[in-house]
Amino acid sequence: MLTNSDINLSHKNQQFKLKITNFLKESLVNNQSLTSYYEPLIQAFLPLWSNKKYRTKVISIKRLETDIIQIALKTHRHWPGFQAGQYIELTAMQEGALVTRCFSISSSTQAWNKTGIIELTIREQEKGRVTPWLIEGLSKNSYVQISQAKGEFVFKESKTPKLLIAGGSGVTPIKSLLSSHQNHQTSIDVLYFSRSTHLFQEELETLIQKHPSFKVHFINTQTQGHLDETMLEALCPDFKERAIYLCGPSKMSKDITELFVSQGIEKERIVQEHFLPIRALPSSQPEIEAQVEFIKAGQTTQTLSKSSQTLLELAENARLSPDYGCRMGICHQCKCTKNKGVVLNTLTGETSDTAKEDIQLCVSIPLSDVEIEL
Repeated sequence: MLTNSDINLSHKNQQFKLKITNFLKESLVNNQSLTSYYEPLIQAFLPLWSNKKYRTKVISIKRLETDIIQIALKTHRHWPGFQAGQYIELTAMQEGALVTRCFSISSSTQAWNKTGIIELTIREQEKGRVTPWLIEGLSKNSYVQISQAKGEFVFKESKTPKLLIAGGSGVTPIKSLLSSHQNHQTSIDVLYFSRSTHLFQEELETLIQKHPSFKVHFINTQTQGHLDETMLEALCPDFKERAIYLCGPSKMSKDITELFVSQGIEKERIVQEHFLPIRALPSSQPEIEAQVEFIKAGQTTQTLSKSSQTLLELAENARLSPDYGCRMGICHQCKCTKNKGVVLNTLTGETSDTAKEDIQLCVSIPLSDVEIEL
């Protein structure tokens, strides 16, 4: 029979073993996870293996238009799947460094259930670091990592009529929604705005022919203009009774949200997906020179901030390798602790106090000397 002293001794032994294990992991491999340290070695023999994400094979990569790329991925057998409208974080090796970006899945859930393949349809960002590189950097039979599917841009239920509004490549999750919900019980209207050609037009028109409850309005903004009250009333007069889904560039999303609010629709009723961050930088903000300290495991790295660079950018400039994903404040992979100092959240426009708190590196700009646990 175990006595209280035996139990206490056993507990102390477990604590001691845990401390020794943590010490070895951080001292010998400078990593809190032995699995993460050995991951590159294991992947040399088992390409699909990953500790945190799912190693995934590129089945094809092709250019659909001048600035549009489509990637087909054969997912790992343990990947748990997705809901139509969700996105994944794709991680690839670019010039010796891992880079991660968020992309919506454009294919249907039914196609994935049958084949295990998902499609990403991506618009190249002219000044982007990753998207212009994809077509040359990835090839058939190469490997990338993907996260579990994420995002709330999904149909909550099937009985409410819906109004879907897309701008440019913002149609990618909407195409997935339409092709995955072909047995939707009520009407779905889509207002699809583009300055030139419309992605998936042929496929969307085929869906319309098969399903009378679907309507898609292809709107050329150069000739027909942008959404206003008159256009909204003409194309979807019962919009106030519909569930509203909106996906497109930041300015378009902001303008359309304001339009709906002016029509008496609560902002919370609009389900949105953003492709680019809406930064709330004050136009009158002066340039600030701040000392930024990144502290981890007894080491301190200092850098000087002289412009509106985020803490993530400053860390990378200091040759640190912080975790990050979307770089736009969505995925929270870059969350860490600020021990002291004041930062500006460029998504919300809110300024922190000086106390210890969790922040996101990718959307935080130092407004004073700060100390970050990284």
